[in-house]
Amino acid sequence: MAISLFGYLLHVTMFSTREPSISHSQAGTSITLSRDYDSHFRIAGSINQIPVTFLIDTGATSIAISESLATKAKLEKKAEVITETANGQAIGYLTKIAKLRLNEIELNNISAIIIPGLSTDEALLGMNVLSKFEIKQAEDQLTIIVPAK
Repeated sequence: MAISLFGYLLHVTMFSTREPSISHSQAGTSITLSRDYDSHFRIAGSINQIPVTFLIDTGATSIAISESLATKAKLEKKAEVITETANGQAIGYLTKIAKLRLNEIELNNISAIIIPGLSTDEALLGMNVLSKFEIKQAEDQLTIIVPAK
């Protein structure tokens, strides 16, 4: 029992996305994320109402998702494209996400790339979304600022 409890606590500590700090003001909404166990920033959200963990990737041009996640979210493969990944060139497919949610932020009709060889159900959140907001990073925290409308 002690080993099982230790294993569970280790898993929760090491592999869970940390809850963000959210603040609202007249200027807009700020969502502050802390670095995860592997030095990346992640945010919980959804694609077409399918829960997704997004790995924030400022080096990615677009949202990149696996084929299995695309199937769950009922995303249609459109034009074939060649894309650069961390492992080199790969064939991907352009798609449109009808409804993208990042914590409290909701966006519609967002471009993404389905990458069949991607082996994770985490989605890479690229600059096509991040450029819509002000992003500030200080040490182990990243803040996404959504201006008030």
